[in-house]
Amino acid sequence: MAPIAPRPTLPLAFKISCKCGSVCANINALEKSPPLRLVCYCKDCRGYFESLNRMAASDPATNNSPPPAVLDNWGGVDWTALYPRDITMLQGQDLLATTKIREGSSMRQVYATCCYTPMFRFGNLSVLANSNALVLREDQDEELPVTFRIIGRDSWKKGKENIDKPKMSFSVPLKWFWTMPFRINKEYMQPMPLALPEVKDCKVLSEFKEGSTTV
Repeated sequence: MAPIAPRPTLPLAFKISCKCGSVCANINALEKSPPLRLVCYCKDCRGYFESLNRMAASDPATNNSPPPAVLDNWGGVDWTALYPRDITMLQGQDLLATTKIREGSSMRQVYATCCYTPMFRFGNLSVLANSNALVLREDQDEELPVTFRIIGRDSWKKGKENIDKPKMSFSVPLKWFWTMPFRINKEYMQPMPLALPEVKDCKVLSEFKEGSTTV
């Protein structure tokens, strides 16, 4: 069994930027609300990222660029769990679009319209940031380890590269239900870094399709 990676010294400071650099924010994680990194292999997360990649491919302004929404070798979406108050927008707020993937969804998905990079996923008690858009600031030198790999039942059965498949939980592991209650701090949900429509007022992403089952 591989040794558990030690948690980085807190607080952590990141920048998050869309692929083209037009949207940028600072992230300063509080010591009482350390970020948690997880990779989700569900068809909804993967479908959302794949939908943004199709949108980018059909846009003449971005169709010659590499896909902006990055999946891991097994179709996983890498998220970092934060609180809204950790985030300070620096530029490009007017370039962000908020949507949801289907009617009845409680999650607001925020992406950069300039290059279709997925940025944030806002829920009622936290926000998920696209880990692939995060960069440690110059005064930071510690990577955030992956704590959970969840919904492994929906991962691609064969990876993109000839590498060993990481250990994944078939669904959401029991440890999740012991860990997450200690990370719920409603007081950290304010202030919000940007104005978001109510979930009921968010438009459904018309291009959304459930995630692929193979590479």
